[in-house]
Amino acid sequence: MSLKKIYYYIHDNSGLNNIAVVLMQNGVNKGRGVAITNSKDQFDKKFGRTIAEGRALKAMVKRKTCNNNAILREEVITKVPAEFISKCEFMPTLTKHETELISKIK
Repeated sequence: MSLKKIYYYIHDNSGLNNIAVVLMQNGVNKGRGVAITNSKDQFDKKFGRTIAEGRALKAMVKRKTCNNNAILREEVITKVPAEFISKCEFMPTLTKHETELISKIK
């Protein structure tokens, strides 16, 4: 089986605290990686994807959620879906949006 990837982004109106998300699927196994731009930095889509992809891959390889990568910054906690428990998750609970995206993978 091949590793399949989906990328999407969460933005706020201020342009700060942009979030890159990568979902990976290999058979029934899924991983989610999240990268959050610091409010003092300019959002770089490619760099965010790279970080998020690395985190999702780490979760897939280790087959576990990285508990030391919790989403803690106050300014972004309200912007991420409640289903996000870490920046590096194995077998995450998918949001409705993610479920729709995953269903389109062939």
